[in-house]
Amino acid sequence: MTPIEIQTAKLRAAVDAFQAQFGRAPRAAFDADGVIYPFEETYLAHHNKENPDLPVTGPFTKFDVGYGLDEKTAEALQESMRTLDWSTLTPHPAALALIPVIIDAGVDVSVATSHRTDNVYQPSAKVYQ
Repeated sequence: MTPIEIQTAKLRAAVDAFQAQFGRAPRAAFDADGVIYPFEETYLAHHNKENPDLPVTGPFTKFDVGYGLDEKTAEALQESMRTLDWSTLTPHPAALALIPVIIDAGVDVSVATSHRTDNVYQPSAKVYQ
């Protein structure tokens, strides 16, 4: 067996043990932007194109992308997040390879993302590939 086949077999055994213990499949949620999809580079390129007078280079070190920036730039960053065409993000190749293996092993997989910053009652307006 290859190293990947060995690890996949271990995952399947762990899933089987979980199901035997709890009577259901284990669940895993993967964050979309930044985990499945490279986010920061595309987001900043979009922001800097839309706001050449308010350039931001990143990297972001806090969940609040406007942290440490002046109010005008922070607000522009939030607006850029709302106007970004999320469908232009391309998944990481590793995510495309790994997630089907996890699903095939029996894990209940979900993709998670945060709500829009301008409407906390809307789950998300992000539409991915």
